[in-house]
Amino acid sequence: MVCMKVMTAASYWSLLEPAIETASLSGVYGEDGQYAFIPVSLGFAAGAAFVYAADYSLARMVFSFQPFTALFILVVKLFS
Repeated sequence: MVCMKVMTAASYWSLLEPAIETASLSGVYGEDGQYAFIPVSLGFAAGAAFVYAADYSLARMVFSFQPFTALFILVVKLFS
């Protein structure tokens, strides 16, 4: 339970908060950056949708090895 809270806090302070700050300083999302959460929320939702779609599609593919191994291979291939 503590690990989940630590990872949630780490992801907010290292990824989401700097993105919101950068968007608010750009001046594109309102005069004072009051709408800076919108692009960050859209990116967060798109990332969650990608992870869900990858999990859903990999679970239905027929592999001769474990699905986790297939996901690992896919991630390595995508980011290499």
